Amino acid sequence: MDLRIERGHVLIGAALEHASVGISADGGAIEAIDRTCAGGRRLDADGLLVLPGIVDIHGDSLERQMLPRPTAAFPIDVALLECDRQAIANGITTLFHGVMWSWEPGLRGADRARAVLDHIERLRPELAADTHYHLRHEVYNLDSEAEIIDWMRRGRIAMLAFNDHITLNLRASGREQKLGEMVARSGLGRDEFLRHAEREMARADEVPASITRLAAAAVANAVPVPRTTRPAPSSGVGSAGSAAASPSFRPMSRPRRRPSRMAITSCSAPPMSCVAAVTPAGSAPPRW
Repeated sequence: MDLRIERGHVLIGAALEHASVGISADGGAIEAIDRTCAGGRRLDADGLLVLPGIVDIHGDSLERQMLPRPTAAFPIDVALLECDRQAIANGITTLFHGVMWSWEPGLRGADRARAVLDHIERLRPELAADTHYHLRHEVYNLDSEAEIIDWMRRGRIAMLAFNDHITLNLRASGREQKLGEMVARSGLGRDEFLRHAEREMARADEVPASITRLAAAAVANAVPVPRTTRPAPSSGVGSAGSAAASPSFRPMSRPRRRPSRMAITSCSAPPMSCVAAVTPAGSAPPRW
């Protein structure tokens, strides 16, 4: 064991325990809990939480980094690097960037959705967090269907969600503020934006079939999410049962890269917003 983290509040099973853990340099897994170990570095975690890396399955920070104000835009690579820095600083080691591809032009238009995906794929080796693309598909964005299905077949999307902001913001009453935000990020005037939205709303009958095809494509490209465990280390804290049931984990460090194919878990049609979730192949929820 090359690192011993001492006196922290350690997540063991489902409980936080005062404990010390020994970390192996070979793979970075926990090898011992509350056992003494000779040599190696020691880290005093008194008053701190000792947790597995956090998985953010719906990160909304990228849009804000790219466009903090309607008149202040930042390059995508700068925004991605800043999001990565903030994620790691807050213990997030796996990050799914929520990227909206909408019928709206501007920040949520097709050019931006494609560019963000290209930048994530190009910058991924430089990012400290295991970074993935979470496509938030606006269901009235009907003309994008074929391209999205192609992305899924090629394993470029790690998560898919269906969104319906036409029903949520344009057809509902009392949503003037949200409508104003949509107009501002589109780059269009209000009247031009509303005319554009009306053209999309006229295609409402096409939406259910499109959702069905996209969901079927996601299922067809889904892969199992394996769970692997190792024999649990002996523990002097907590109950013997909880220690024995706890698989090993990896502490926060540069994560292993895995192929990014899709595994869908659920989906739903409008007027629900943000439904469907998938995870990258080979990954599993963080567990000890």
